[in-house]
Formats: sequence, C-alpha cells, structure tokens
Amino acid sequence: MPTARRTALSLIVIFGLFSAVLAGQLVRVYRDELKTGVLTSTEWARAKEQLKVHPQDEQLKEQIRALDARIRGEHLTQRLRFNRAAWLLLAGMIGLIASARWFVALGPKRQPNVLSPAVPSAVRASVISVGVTMSVVLLALAVVGATGRTGFQMAQAPAAGKKAAEATAHQPARPSDALPPSTSTTSTVSAPDAAPAGAFKDNWPCFRGPGNLGLAGPGDYPTTWSAVTGVNILWKTEIPMGGKSSPVVWGDRIFLSGGEKEKHGVMCFDRATGKMLWQQEVEPPADREVEVMEDTGFAASTPATDGQRIYAIFASGLMAAYDFAGNKAWDKDFDAIESAYGFSASLIVYNNLVIVQLDQGGAAEDGKSYLIGIDGASGKELYATPRDVPNSWSSPSIIPTPQGDQLVTCAYPWVIAYDPARGTERWRCKGLQGDVAPSPAWG
Repeated sequence: MPTARRTALSLIVIFGLFSAVLAGQLVRVYRDELKTGVLTSTEWARAKEQLKVHPQDEQLKEQIRALDARIRGEHLTQRLRFNRAAWLLLAGMIGLIASARWFVALGPKRQPNVLSPAVPSAVRASVISVGVTMSVVLLALAVVGATGRTGFQMAQAPAAGKKAAEATAHQPARPSDALPPSTSTTSTVSAPDAAPAGAFKDNWPCFRGPGNLGLAGPGDYPTTWSAVTGVNILWKTEIPMGGKSSPVVWGDRIFLSGGEKEKHGVMCFDRATGKMLWQQEVEPPADREVEVMEDTGFAASTPATDGQRIYAIFASGLMAAYDFAGNKAWDKDFDAIESAYGFSASLIVYNNLVIVQLDQGGAAEDGKSYLIGIDGASGKELYATPRDVPNSWSSPSIIPTPQGDQLVTCAYPWVIAYDPARGTERWRCKGLQGDVAPSPAWG
C-alpha cells in the first residue's frame, strides 16, 4: 500500500476513535445531566417535604435556596461540557469523512460495471448502510449538541447562616492590578463641562432613562406602530454590531453599543434621520478568555452619557469614553469579568462621575466585587468601594432623598445604598435571593 494511502488509513482510524470516544462522552454527559436535575434530586425532594412540615424554618429555606443554586450550577456546567464535546465531535466527523474520501481517491481505479467477487454485494450494501447510519447518528449528535444553548457555572450561594458582619469585615483584593489605589473617602466636585441637572430630565441618558424608572416626560407619543407597514415609523437603519444593550439619547444623538468576542464598539446615529454619524471599535486582548451566555452577549450593558461624552462597558472588562464627535477620551481595562452569564450591569452618571457596579465572582468570599466611581473627563478612578456580594446582573439607581442622593444597588443577599459622590456606604438591608437581575426602582 502506498505511503499516502497508509497515512489516510491511519487518519481514518484516529478520527474514528476520536469521534467514538466523544460520542460516548456525549451520551455520558447527557445521562449525568438527567441525574442532576431538580426534578430527579432526592435531596431536593426531601428538603421540600421537610419545608411542608416546617414552613417557618428559615434555616431550612436557606438550605433549599443553596441547594437550588448548586443543582442549577451543576446543570449548566454539564451543558457546557456537552456543547464542547459536540463541537469536537463535529470536527472529528469532518476529519473522518475527509480522510475516507482521501483514502478512496488514492485507491486503485475500478473498472465500470465490474463487481468484486471477493465480497458479496449484499454484504457490501449492509456495511455501507451501517456506515452511513452511524455517520448520520454521530453528525446528528454533534449538530444538536453544538447548536444547543451554552451554560456556565452559576454563582454559588453563601453557606446558610453566615453572619453579615463576617462578610462585611472581609476586604477583597483589587479587581485589576492596573487600577490605581482606592480613594473611597475622596470627595468630588462637579466637572466644569457637566451638563445642567435639568438637561438629564429632557433626555434619555442611561438605562431606563432619567430617574432610572423607565418613565418619559409628558408628550404626544404614538401608541401603535408597525415595522411591517411603516405606521408611525420615522426611519429604519442597519446596525452593524448587534447587542443586548438599550439606546441612550441626548439632544439630536442616539448612542448604542454592540459587538462580539473579537470586537466591540460604540455607534452614534442622527436622531432625526437614523443616519450613522460615527462608529468606534474596541478590541479586547487576543488572549482574553471570557465566557458569556448567548442570551447575554458581550454588549448587554447600556451605555450612559453626561451630555459631553458617551461611556460604554463590555463583558470583556473593557470600558471606553468618546466625545460626541467620536473621538476617544479615555479607556480602561478591568480585566476579564468573572460572571456566570456574562456582565450586564449598565453604567450610570452622577455629576462628573460615571459609576460602575462591578459585581463578579461566584461567592462574596471571592472578594472581586466593587463599586467604582470614575471621573468622566479624565478616566481617573476616584473611588473603588469593596462589595461583599457575588456576581449580579442588576444596574444601580440614583434615588433622591431628604438626606441627599443615594445610589442603591441590588445583589445577593443585599440591597445597599451608597453616597454616589464618595462611594461610602449609607445603609444595607438583607433579603435578596438567587441570581439578582432586577434593578431598584423608587416612587
């Protein structure tokens, strides 16, 4: 047998064994996934039965919540393993088919209409049928697994009964060595170019608009519209980079963020015509590995504007500021953000500050979460207050009170209020559970 044909045969064997092992791995992962579900967990069933007998047992409730978080975390981890194995199986099957075609192409040429007497045609037909069937099954496993929704390790709930004082006393490390030392007690002054306070009410500067309530001021708004018929549609425009963030509006400008793993960006559109005025791209480091869920993506955080600059942050940990002409004012790198589903907290502006609720890590004890206040004009960090919470997907709100403005945040298990100018804690209340995504509202 020629050397090239022996090589092709060796590749067939290698890719065949590789695909068979991965197919077995997929089946095993699938069976393990069935065992870790809530509905099949005997531990979960026992805890629920105990809760029926002792409905006021708070410690038991905490145990059930922690168990629920652990089971769902195991489930999502199994899904990640399943998807990775499926993609590898798909690659193995492609290699197997390519090697088989190469092997056949290097073989002796057959004479037309001459059947080999050594192997009966019925046997050859059976072998071909089995081979085709197995290939179809393996390809189906690979395609179904590879196109399934990706899941990742969920945040682990802190152990039941943990004292709040213990978590509060814990002082975590900095989120990035590139950030300067914290100056959380440093007061701030309004920037010379800060927009008047009333201007924020007349625009839509951040997630859920002025006051973070999702309420627009009085006006003559259409109550019906149709993208199909064009009823009450002023314009349509193509968006070059998709994302889950919401648009923000200031004057005659609309700003939007978007992007994928390799490239993020900020876009500016004319409010009257929908014409794109500029687009600026942000490229994360090539070796930056950040896992996000498909439903979250890399641009889930809504940008914010102070009327002078537009600020955007991405799940890769990159943050950038641009003036209204599209010129970069500054950028920052918080390193890869460790978030089970992908970072999604939106930015908020207060006077001269742009504030980041940077919650990350699987548990509060990881010490990776911070509230960070950044000077909008220079990008200088003015404070970085440690937060004893795990990753969350909630965005902060600034709430006016008789005692002054308060920045209120939500993350398991705390609602915490801060002085937005200094980052110092004002008060906290325990009561949140699970994966916290809703943002605080007031009224």
